[in-house]
Amino acid sequence: MDGKGTAGNGPTGSGTPNGPEARGPHRRSGPGRTLIAVLAAIGVLVAVSLVLVLARGAPEAMDPSSPEGVVQDYSQAVIDGDTDRASSLLSERLKDLCGSSSGYYTSSEYLEGLRIELLSSAARDQTATVKVAVVQTSPGGIFGPSEYSTESSFQLVRDDGEWRIDTVPPMILMCQGKEPAS
Repeated sequence: MDGKGTAGNGPTGSGTPNGPEARGPHRRSGPGRTLIAVLAAIGVLVAVSLVLVLARGAPEAMDPSSPEGVVQDYSQAVIDGDTDRASSLLSERLKDLCGSSSGYYTSSEYLEGLRIELLSSAARDQTATVKVAVVQTSPGGIFGPSEYSTESSFQLVRDDGEWRIDTVPPMILMCQGKEPAS
C-alpha cells in the first residue's frame, strides 16, 4: 500500500497496476476492438456473396426444340463466336437477307461482357416471340464497372416443324453473307 489505502506501482506499492493495466492483457476496448468487429462483418459479407455467386451457376438449359431453347442456343453460339451454329438456327428468309450482304459479325470486344437474359415468351402455331434483356458489362471507368441493359425480341417461325429465328436483335446478329468482292 502507498499509505493512502490504495495499491500502486510506486516505490511503496505492491506492484499491482492501477487504471487500464488492471484490466489485463486480454481485454481490449476502443478502436482496436471496433476495427476487428468491422473486419469480421466484412469477411462474413464477402463469404456469403461468394457462396451466392457460386451457387447461381450456369443458366438452366432450355428444351432445344422450344423457342426459348433455340434463342438460348443461338445466343450461346454468338457469344462463342460460332457463326456456323448461329446460322443454322436462322430462318430461310433471314439467311437470304444475310446472303445478300457481306455478313455481319458482332465484335469480340462487345461479346466479352455480353449476356442474354430471358424475360418472357409467347408461342402460337407457326410463330413465337421471345423477349430478352441484352446486358453488356464493361470493365469500368473512373466509377468502376458499368452495365447497360436493353430489352429486345427474337421472332421465330416454324420451318419444317422446327423453330427458326426470323428476327434477331441487331446488336447480336451474326450471319454468314456472301464473300466480299476482292
